Amino acid sequence: MHTDFAINDELLNDEYGSNDESPFPSECKDEIYGIELFYKCFISRYYACPTFFYGSLYEACQAAFASANIKERCPLLVYIHNGRSTFSNTFCETTFCSEVLIDYLLENYIVWPWDITLKSNEERLLIIWQKTFFLPLRIDYFVDKYPMLIGIRCSSSGLIKSFEFTSLLRGDRLTRTQVKATLDTLLSELIAFKEEPDLFQHDLNVKSRENVLQQIDDNQLNTTGTVYQCSRRRFENSSIASNSSLHSTTRDTEHHPDLLHFHNDQIKLNNTIIMLIQETSIDLNPSTQTNQAVRVYVRLVFLRIGEIDTLNEKYQAHASIESRWSVSFNEFLSTLSIENQNLLSNGKTIILEKYTESYWHPQLYIENSLGDLKEQIKYTAKINKYDNLIYICEHRIIKGLFWEKLELHHFPSDVQDLSISVTSMFFHEKVLLCPDPYQLSGINREAFIDQQEWSLYEHVDSEQRFIKDFLFSTDDNDEHEMKHRNNKEEPKRSVLTVTCHAARQSAYFFWNGYFLILLITSVSFCTFGMPMQVAINRLQVSCTLLLTSVTFRWTVNRSLPTVSYLTSLDKYGLLCMTNLVIHSFWHSVISVITWTRTTDYRATSDSWITSLDHGAFYVTLGIFVAFHIVVIIWFFSVPFHHRKQMEKKDKHYRTLVLEMVKTRDHQILKQHNNGYTHTETERI
Repeated sequence: MHTDFAINDELLNDEYGSNDESPFPSECKDEIYGIELFYKCFISRYYACPTFFYGSLYEACQAAFASANIKERCPLLVYIHNGRSTFSNTFCETTFCSEVLIDYLLENYIVWPWDITLKSNEERLLIIWQKTFFLPLRIDYFVDKYPMLIGIRCSSSGLIKSFEFTSLLRGDRLTRTQVKATLDTLLSELIAFKEEPDLFQHDLNVKSRENVLQQIDDNQLNTTGTVYQCSRRRFENSSIASNSSLHSTTRDTEHHPDLLHFHNDQIKLNNTIIMLIQETSIDLNPSTQTNQAVRVYVRLVFLRIGEIDTLNEKYQAHASIESRWSVSFNEFLSTLSIENQNLLSNGKTIILEKYTESYWHPQLYIENSLGDLKEQIKYTAKINKYDNLIYICEHRIIKGLFWEKLELHHFPSDVQDLSISVTSMFFHEKVLLCPDPYQLSGINREAFIDQQEWSLYEHVDSEQRFIKDFLFSTDDNDEHEMKHRNNKEEPKRSVLTVTCHAARQSAYFFWNGYFLILLITSVSFCTFGMPMQVAINRLQVSCTLLLTSVTFRWTVNRSLPTVSYLTSLDKYGLLCMTNLVIHSFWHSVISVITWTRTTDYRATSDSWITSLDHGAFYVTLGIFVAFHIVVIIWFFSVPFHHRKQMEKKDKHYRTLVLEMVKTRDHQILKQHNNGYTHTETERI
């Protein structure tokens, strides 16, 4: 079918190392030379090769789509090879270089190859694609997504030229059906793509094109301009929006104006293109394009922790929240100016003004806030270098009071969790909040106000949970509420809780709590030194100490919230008070024995009553000492051990931060090298 394919036979006579990963040389600037080496490599490795087009990508498009007769046109198939992928060698050997597929491609397709094993050639392909189609090519950072086949079709009439880009193969899977790529399945996919009807030719007519041109200011249009249309989903969906006229001659049918973008070679930014995008209002809600919930990745940083109010169970905080979600690549680019498109393509961050007025956002709010929060919100967009997707990022600065349930079981050696819970007004079927896998949440410990009373730990924990039966009166939620009622399921909302940890400085309470109670209780043992005949004085001293201990307990409890359980200080104080009560009972008993067993209410030093009193002293003293030994062991094995675990988590957190920094530095270094090394980032 194609007669302009020339094969350099001299290439077949040269030896080509089968172990070379890249068929292309480093920094290949000559497309024809690179394709010749590509063909030579395939013949050397697989003893067969599809008939490649020897020329530039622009020339391949001319050869495929230049014919005025639509029936004589054929699709263009772009093959992107990556030698580092484990699927590349298997695919080429078993499928791509099979005789049946080679014959079919020769008669029905023009095949243009490129290799991105080396980073320099990957960047070269991006430049070639941009110059040819005036659109950025989305390169996948994951090596297992290669090899890749992209089918291109073109429809043109007059000034309007429309390209349709369809991803046919990624890795070892067909993109549309996600089945494993074999000779039969790939051949069926290629046949279906070629025979798919051209929707543009049914809807696009001369009259509609004239209406388009009439609405454009003549001062902004150069007569040599060319119009291109981007498909709505360049790589994810083969279907494209129809090109209807901008103004309908009938009022019965609803028509939407299209967005136009014009190219002018006389303008410095000559990569401007003309795009016809159906619908004036672009819907950037990912949930409308898939039945799955939109994953919103959240990162929270505690900028400053204020006063921690233990009595009222609340604390002050100043925090920064970054929430990001991916949007459709082509649809989002169509809403940007040319300057912002260039900035975005170069990896820069762009600021989106009044984003929420026109586009979808997850409608986040803080669940555990008290009163009105001071908030500052802005939106930006950037291409993520890890997965090569465009992410909208909501930057939210909040300041205010937050409620927190304080656990005081180990008071005053307690470690409190200070959390901020972020949730959405949408149910979990639409929005799912997740911790950011590439950026760790954190805390600024230097700007902590309450450092005299608390000590902050360095690590921060993130917990994903769900809350049930929490509805808002909106039309969208009414629909979901009816759906849940029909399914007899309770609606749920996704919540992400980010928690930092603060340990109480317990030295004050040990000296002014435990130690004073110990002194008061220890004095009660001095009453055993009083003679039997003054047993009434023993009772007076014991009761006085008991009342002193009760008064002291009331003083301590005034600074603590009313809880339904006992803290460790409460338990210690009650047990010491029990010791005082036991002493008082004993002194009453020994006083009665002395009164009834002696004639003059006197007990000599060698009498059995004195021995019994001494025995009671040693028993109660032994129990008192054993009790304190148990208390000390408990402190080291429970609350102090918990603090040790917090310190270990701090070390682990610092290790994770260092690993992430090294990973980023490694990736930045690799970007300047010719080789491309894929590094998977661990989800934290």
